Amino acid sequence: MFTTLRNIIGIIFPVVAIIVSLAVILRKRKENLPKQFLLSGIIIAVSSYIIYMLVFLIPLEYYLLPLDSPEEVIEYTYGNCEILETIEDENAAFVVFKTNSIQYASIKKDNGKWRVQCPVYLPKAQNAIVHTEEGGLFLNQILSQDNTKKFIAIEDSAFLHDLIVKNISDNINSTFSKLYIPPDLNTSETIIYYTVIDTDTSDYQLTINEKTIKL
Repeated sequence: MFTTLRNIIGIIFPVVAIIVSLAVILRKRKENLPKQFLLSGIIIAVSSYIIYMLVFLIPLEYYLLPLDSPEEVIEYTYGNCEILETIEDENAAFVVFKTNSIQYASIKKDNGKWRVQCPVYLPKAQNAIVHTEEGGLFLNQILSQDNTKKFIAIEDSAFLHDLIVKNISDNINSTFSKLYIPPDLNTSETIIYYTVIDTDTSDYQLTINEKTIKL
């Protein structure tokens, strides 16, 4: 819905602007019509681009469309997607969802409501590959928008090898939850092990099987 609405605005505004410009030009003297048409076209193109970028980068929905859950924010922002898991904190939520691939998002809570934001400004997950003796794993980290929490997810995928994680822990005794994702046309069988830690945790270490990783 987020992108669709902006595409509609991007189409409607130039059409209306062209109609209004033609009406104004044709009511005036017919001298220098080609020049007037060219000038109007340039003005319409520039103003349409500016308006489109403004409504994209500064979504009015943030103020006009507060939502009741982080899942609603993801569905509004990304359209057709499957919500896999939601981890809520007091002022933030981390959402695991799937479009053509597994994705992660950090959603902001403001005045008791969840807020729609431009996808460009949403925190991006940091991705890395962790190599163990049994094979490779995907390590994903994403911050809450107030930078107080960090979501850590380890993807154990059967894309290149069998599922390999036997045990996982860290040096602050976090509890790791387990999310099973069955295979489909776009993704292989995957198990995600995840936890949330405070961002001010120092010397954080993650141990997967027998391999220790400093984050």
